[in-house]
Amino acid sequence: MDGKTVARIGDVVMTHGHMRGIVISVEGTFVNVLGIGTDMRTGVTTVLPQRYVENCPASNCHYLEKQTLSL
Repeated sequence: MDGKTVARIGDVVMTHGHMRGIVISVEGTFVNVLGIGTDMRTGVTTVLPQRYVENCPASNCHYLEKQTLSL
């Protein structure tokens, strides 16, 4: 991914289609990503339905750094 990070299960990435998701499997140079979304009104993050699983080349994904919510 992004030329420097190796994809692992559990990583949060941005796919080429601008979908944010969690890597659920790695198959060679491809990853399966389960989409996640954030409600714009409430800020609640949810896992999207199964139809938002995308199989794409890891080289087309961008690793998103781990983030900590501070209140």
